[in-house]
Amino acid sequence: MWKRKRTYFFILISLLFSFVDNSHKEIEEYNAKALFIYNFTKYIDWENVEQISEFKISVYKSSPILSPLKHISLNKKVFNKKLIVSEVRGFPEFPDFQILFIPEKTPLEACDFIKNNTHYKNILIISENNKHFKEISCINFLMEQNKIKFEVNLSQAEKANLKISSQLLKLAVYIKK
Repeated sequence: MWKRKRTYFFILISLLFSFVDNSHKEIEEYNAKALFIYNFTKYIDWENVEQISEFKISVYKSSPILSPLKHISLNKKVFNKKLIVSEVRGFPEFPDFQILFIPEKTPLEACDFIKNNTHYKNILIISENNKHFKEISCINFLMEQNKIKFEVNLSQAEKANLKISSQLLKLAVYIKK
């Protein structure tokens, strides 16, 4: 009887620690992705940056990246402009922004709407390991050997009138032309 309770106790503790460990890994992953996004702004040129008063990053629906991005926005600027981070909750709410982050679990139905409302606009679309959005995004995050990597879609960047520096391209694991 005691052996069984002790066994259940150890199983429960093991599950608890694995949950905490996975949660900690997710927090680290999204903190790193938020830093990537902020640093991308140093290596990409937007054509209309002089005409905007604030640099805006929007996250489609809820994502764990929202909190670290908001934390970065508290004390960082982009092109000497205040950094604003917001969440786009649904359609037709589609604010004016310079970067749109599309989380991994975004439904396929959103793809056409996002494409139609951002096509040929000066917006950097960043997707997260999502094969459906990979075609409309300029940058796609992926995980390789437990490391965050990214690929670049130059044709989408060109359609958005974004110029990506060669220094950033050297860091990409794949470049689609």
